Amino acid sequence: MLGKNRGKTLPHRKKKPKWTQDDTLLLSESIEELSTTTTTSHHPLPATIPRKLGSDLSAIQFASAVDPEVVEVVLRFSSIAKQLLFPLEPCIFFERRAEAWIAPLTFDPAYLHSMIFSSQYYFDAVLPRNSSLTNRRSCSHYLETLKLLRERLAHGSSSAKLSYTTMAAVMSLAAHALWTGNLEFARHHVEGLRRIVSLRGGVDTFKVNPKLLMEIFRCDIGIALESGSRTSFFNSSSSKESYPPFPNLKSLLELQGPAMAHSLYHLGLFVGGMADELSRIWEIMSEFCSLINFVADSKQYISQETLLETFSSVMYRLIGMKFDAGSSNEAIRLVARYAVQDYGAVQDYSAVQDYSAVQDYSTVKGSRKVEDTVL
Repeated sequence: MLGKNRGKTLPHRKKKPKWTQDDTLLLSESIEELSTTTTTSHHPLPATIPRKLGSDLSAIQFASAVDPEVVEVVLRFSSIAKQLLFPLEPCIFFERRAEAWIAPLTFDPAYLHSMIFSSQYYFDAVLPRNSSLTNRRSCSHYLETLKLLRERLAHGSSSAKLSYTTMAAVMSLAAHALWTGNLEFARHHVEGLRRIVSLRGGVDTFKVNPKLLMEIFRCDIGIALESGSRTSFFNSSSSKESYPPFPNLKSLLELQGPAMAHSLYHLGLFVGGMADELSRIWEIMSEFCSLINFVADSKQYISQETLLETFSSVMYRLIGMKFDAGSSNEAIRLVARYAVQDYGAVQDYSAVQDYSAVQDYSTVKGSRKVEDTVL
């Protein structure tokens, strides 16, 4: 066997040609020419992207059969609601609890419809300042909210009747009544809120949810100011609750250093001659102004509890006070009330901090005339 294949030669293997620099340059030019010719002689195929089907909310099962596009109005309103309700929002630390109001849209139909009609009515009637507009889109959801709440109050469980979502729906009805000028209905809804709060154990049990409690107080105070009636909360004729205690704001300011602590007492020079409780309110307001100015300049925040304690303790006392028409005390009370009625919407506090400036209001005779001047 040895040498059987001897004499046979393998075919000659062709060697791969070596690329020279000139060959590489020539190939590069050929490719470039081909690319140019192809681009100019043929139109490129367009990239086709499928159109979006439905909205981002299409996959969510809501508590009632509603179009996802309608709920998008609620989300759009919620994105600006905090700035609308709280003018000092950039200075307040709000815990991010979006699930607290988004989740109920999927299981509470009364809450869902109340959020829809109030959001739509805001964009269609309140924002354009056309309160006479009959909004057909929101009307059906408004009527559905009323129907569902009546059924719940008549046949629902105690937990459903006293739930936070029920309270939110009632506040939406109260706000709508106020926007449309139906003050009697607005007062009726706020009285319902007060009864729910009472059945849940009173105001103190809501301090774990300060934002909700602030919205309840804002609803109560706003309607009382608009209608000229008493507030439903902290009303001696209908409640045994005493006024909320004043907050300790000095301790917060003293933490900022001696300079800030010294500025606390500057406005105390202007409280001479005021009624005792009014002068205390004036001091609390000046301390709150100093605190807000500091956190705004230093990019810090105050807590929701601090805002709640300041607003409720000051505003309910100012509404309940009575002074002689045309007196300095009455003028100061009205000016102070005007300053804090929108959650301390006194971003320029100099007009309120100067006691000598507000003394001029005492020359206006008559409580009603003074009120018309500053409100």
